[in-house]
Amino acid sequence: MQASDDILLDQFMEYFFNNFFKINARFKRETWNHFLNDDPRTQTHVEGWHNDFNQEIEQSHANLWFFLEKIIEQQDIFENNLLIARQGNQINTRKTS
Repeated sequence: MQASDDILLDQFMEYFFNNFFKINARFKRETWNHFLNDDPRTQTHVEGWHNDFNQEIEQSHANLWFFLEKIIEQQDIFENNLLIARQGNQINTRKTS
């Protein structure tokens, strides 16, 4: 490594430490550290929903009203699942075909 590379690495390490590891860091540890955390670790769950939603629509360019109807159906499903979860019951996430 050349001297300029050392300087760039030092700057990067300082940025990383200041933004992620200091006690008063810009990004709190709970935001990015998923150790002992049951929340999703990636956006895979969002990508899965998007894929399922696209398959349900079955059209490349659905008209606005059809799209809104499907979004409302998804909202109803979400609200029902939320009620089920709040009652302490398990939500069935398996697909039935």
